[in-house]
Amino acid sequence: MSMKSTGFVRKVDGLGRIVLPAEIREELGVREKDGVEFFWYGGHLVLEKYEPAAGRSPRS
Repeated sequence: MSMKSTGFVRKVDGLGRIVLPAEIREELGVREKDGVEFFWYGGHLVLEKYEPAAGRSPRS
């Protein structure tokens, strides 16, 4: 896996939230109310737009 810095740094708020910059949301194809799935990969956190399988409901 090759990683590239985005140049974006965001702080975590008191509720544990992080705002994804518009450029990253656009690259991922993430819009308001879309789900985002988290994965651990080689000690790194990876985000992907959640795409439910047919017949499977998204996690809240």
